[in-house]
Amino acid sequence: MISAYILLLIAIPQKSTAQRLDSTSYQPIGLHGRIPEDFLKCVQGVLTVPLPIGFDDKKFINEKFSSVTAIQLRQIFLSGYVYYNDTLSAYSRRVLQNLLASKPEISSKIHVFVTRLSAPNAMTWQDGTVLINVGLLAKMQNEAQLAFVLGHEITHFLRNHAYQQYMLAQGVPPPSDVKGALSVIQYSNLNELYADSSSLQLIAAAGYKPQEAIAALRLLETYAYEPLNIAASLSSAKVTVSERELCTPAKARNYTQFGANMRKTEGTPTITIDSRVSAILKNMAVLPTTTAAKIDSSKMKTSVTEFALMRRFAQFEVIEDCYQQGDFIRTAYDALSLLKQYPKNKYLMARAMNGMHGIAAYSKIGKLGDILFDRFRTDDIGLARLYCFLRENSDNYIQQIAYYFVEQMHQKHSSDEEMLFAMAQATELYLGLDHALPFYKDYLSKYPKGTNSAIVQLKITSQ
Repeated sequence: MISAYILLLIAIPQKSTAQRLDSTSYQPIGLHGRIPEDFLKCVQGVLTVPLPIGFDDKKFINEKFSSVTAIQLRQIFLSGYVYYNDTLSAYSRRVLQNLLASKPEISSKIHVFVTRLSAPNAMTWQDGTVLINVGLLAKMQNEAQLAFVLGHEITHFLRNHAYQQYMLAQGVPPPSDVKGALSVIQYSNLNELYADSSSLQLIAAAGYKPQEAIAALRLLETYAYEPLNIAASLSSAKVTVSERELCTPAKARNYTQFGANMRKTEGTPTITIDSRVSAILKNMAVLPTTTAAKIDSSKMKTSVTEFALMRRFAQFEVIEDCYQQGDFIRTAYDALSLLKQYPKNKYLMARAMNGMHGIAAYSKIGKLGDILFDRFRTDDIGLARLYCFLRENSDNYIQQIAYYFVEQMHQKHSSDEEMLFAMAQATELYLGLDHALPFYKDYLSKYPKGTNSAIVQLKITSQ
């Protein structure tokens, strides 16, 4: 069944949806063109997983590891979360090639893809597949930081870390160069330190500033934007939210990973960022002088403008991912944060409206806690204060704020398709269908073949 589906996709190329970003609009990344061969192999589960020498007597475990790898990647690539033929993946691959310019034999074994996921993370599989979440790209400040992440993942592949950790989990002792009986987590911690050290040498040899390795690690503890002025952002001509109504930073910390309700880690904890930074500082002190002499702190393999555009694409895609996943609070927060830079961007306005409507809808049924997606793990005190504000105020007040927020946004572009539909939905939720019908009818008259025309038609005919 899967094979037939794939053949259909190849026979009928998907419609290209060119990415577009300017001050007033944004077109989310869409899949288009012929599906790449390395993407197809993951979908079909026909991977080549090269296994290291030294475990020949564990043939059953080797085969099981290969099977598990193929199944996991197949599920991920069938999920629809992995981009292909897109700008972000192409850019990431160019950085990989720059990093391994002197080692093309290694570069040819690595297949880099960017995923739609907003969590700041990257992962490597033993077949050479490297997945970088768009949420990590959104945090990057320059190309050198991305090069460090790629170098880290390359090391995991070259050192067979995924395979060796799997073997350890199956009760097979780790390689002889690691002394003592270790847990899987302890061994994983050592692997992280080794990957950091190796990547530091790779980026330095490629001409990138090694200090960016530290900055890249610190990004995992920070948020992508400056804290949002929540009171001003949620206020409208009819409802004013005062700063006094917001939770204090101390109270809001209960909604961060540093709060009193932070989840406990069982057993050996994963290695901290501080420990990794300390190790990098020690490794920087002993970089070979021949390597250090080649470092040009201003050197970037692509223009700063191109990197800035890639980062902006990633930030917009994070908003789209949060919205599609129903993470309405972060959708609204991130859209409002970017609106400070793009105050006329209709896409951001629409997603801010969508997020606020989603918040109001969950608040109305008393399920607001169900969309606190980042609770106990957000590092952004601004987002934590928004969580706290929503939980500390009455459902009716939250719905009122959301409705008048949507109304105010709609007034700026009353004929925009997404904003008009969002206004109709918000009105139905807050005032009832009778009050919303004029907006639904206006939508249908302007967009008879619009994205939501079938839903709108049902709303109108139900009366």
